[in-house]
Amino acid sequence: MQRHPMSMVQPKQTEAELLNQINSLKSELSFQVNANGRLSKELNECLKRLGITRVDVIHQDINHQTDLSYLAPLFIVYEDHIKNYDVILQKLMDDLAAMDARIQMVNDDNTFLRKQLQDKNEQFLRLYQQGGGSANNIKNVFNELEKEDLEERIRLLNEENSIYVNKLKQYESQIQDLQLRNDQMIRNEQQYLNQLQDLKQLNQNLEIGSDDLRIKLDILENKFQNQTQLVAITEEEKTEYIQRFSKSENENKVLKHQNQNLKQEIVNLQNKGQLSQTELSKELEEMHKKERELFDKQVHNEREIDQLRDENRAIKRELDQSKSNLEQTIKMMDNYENKISILLKKEENYKILTKQLKEERENAVMEKDRYQLKEQQFDQTLQNQMSKHREEITNLKETFDKQSDSLKNRYKIIIEQREDEIHRLNEEANQITTLNDRLTKEIKSLKIEITRMENGLKQDIETNYQQTDDLQRQISELTEKNTLLEQKLTDQEAEINLAKQSHDSYVKTLTNNNADLKQNLEHTRSELTSRTQELSTQKGKINSLTRQCQNQLEELAKTKRHYESRLEQIQDDYTYKIKNLQLQMEDAINRERQSREKSVKLLQDYDKIEEKLKVEYNTRILELETTINNLKSMNHQLTLKLNEIRNVSYMNKVENSTLRKGQIN
Repeated sequence: MQRHPMSMVQPKQTEAELLNQINSLKSELSFQVNANGRLSKELNECLKRLGITRVDVIHQDINHQTDLSYLAPLFIVYEDHIKNYDVILQKLMDDLAAMDARIQMVNDDNTFLRKQLQDKNEQFLRLYQQGGGSANNIKNVFNELEKEDLEERIRLLNEENSIYVNKLKQYESQIQDLQLRNDQMIRNEQQYLNQLQDLKQLNQNLEIGSDDLRIKLDILENKFQNQTQLVAITEEEKTEYIQRFSKSENENKVLKHQNQNLKQEIVNLQNKGQLSQTELSKELEEMHKKERELFDKQVHNEREIDQLRDENRAIKRELDQSKSNLEQTIKMMDNYENKISILLKKEENYKILTKQLKEERENAVMEKDRYQLKEQQFDQTLQNQMSKHREEITNLKETFDKQSDSLKNRYKIIIEQREDEIHRLNEEANQITTLNDRLTKEIKSLKIEITRMENGLKQDIETNYQQTDDLQRQISELTEKNTLLEQKLTDQEAEINLAKQSHDSYVKTLTNNNADLKQNLEHTRSELTSRTQELSTQKGKINSLTRQCQNQLEELAKTKRHYESRLEQIQDDYTYKIKNLQLQMEDAINRERQSREKSVKLLQDYDKIEEKLKVEYNTRILELETTINNLKSMNHQLTLKLNEIRNVSYMNKVENSTLRKGQIN
């Protein structure tokens, strides 16, 4: 069994080697077929371009393997060059797209500035024409424009003031709602206190009833215990008499049985006396022999069982080894089959890759021609766009110079008008300060009202605390009463114990009334459990009411804190908004100053931007021209290399044809 797997492995190994050799030969053959197909296609293309129909072939003995080793790296280098040139072309396309985007951005900015200038000019001309076209009318026009801006600002400030007034009204309404809620809470608290008092009275009544029931129950329990003790004593005596009677009966039965056994033994002895002693001795010897033989057989059987067990173990080991060997051989077979399937798949993949490479090469040649056409188109578009942009820049410069002169004159007039506006805004600021003073007075009055409300809340809280103290005092008094009642109960129990001794004579008569007393006791127990449940429910209600009182007090404290924090927030918000208004006034004044400075800076920046754009356009045009020239030179080099490769492929194809003819011959 152990030699079998080795004999199976050796032929499989030889088959695997043969398959590897076959696959390597197939891969070499497929590579040669692909190379031959490529060269034949290129040769046909070259012949078509040159117009040659027939070529005289020179037979030469050239090694095919050296030809393949020479052509393979050439093809790889050629494909790498094509990829690099594609990357360079893509970068150039991206640069051109970025340039177009920047040009579009500049055009958009210029159109936006033109629209703004046109709107301003139209508004200015409309107002100027309405006034009659005089020199004084220009000032009036600027004054009206500034007036509109200031009116919009005043309108916004009025809207903000109205918002603040509405917020104050909302806060006042919230304060009123909270006052109503506080009153409602006080009413609820009084109702809870009344309920508490009623529950306390009920609790007292129930405790008195429970005490009476406990006294009755203790009396009945004592009576029941006495009766049960007497019954237990009588039952114990009864069981003792029954046990004595049963013992005497058992002893009589045993004595009778012994008497019968003695009689039978006497009869048996008389029968045995008749037998001879020799027969008994023979029987004993035979029995001893049989015992020895059985013992020897048993030992022999045990030895045979041990041998069989050893043989069974050895057979199991051999079976396990054979199973493991079989599993190994099956695994080896599966591995070889998987390897064969993988090799077949690789062969199919190589075939598919060769087809794809052929198609990619043909596509690369086509794309190269397309890129050449695109380069020519880009050259034309660039030249057209550059000429257009130069014309537009010159036109923009002329218009901007004209507009800058008009803007300079206009901003001088605006500066004078803004100074008048500053005086007017200062007057409005004074009015706002008066409004601020009035609002601060209103806030002070609100603070006084809030303090008054706080004092009222404090008084209510103090009354609630006093009521809780009274309730706690009443609870302590009730606990003292309970302790006194317990002491009385202990005294009564002592008296009852004394009475027990006097009532021992009546125990026999009370045994008959035991059932009635049991029923009464069960009834009283059920009543007691119901009363105890009622007591527990009442105690739970009292605890819940005390918790509700505590929760209400906590809620009142929280509402007080909430109102205080809200008032502080309102004050902070109001002061913050007044400061913001003052800062806005200062910002408006600063913006006017900055607008004057920015108008001058914008004119200077625009001149600088024009100069920079001109320089950038010129530099970029030169860069693009250089890149285009470089690409042209690279394309020229590629075409030369491609012609060389085609010549080489043509020669290789001729050599292949000669080799094939030689093989056929």
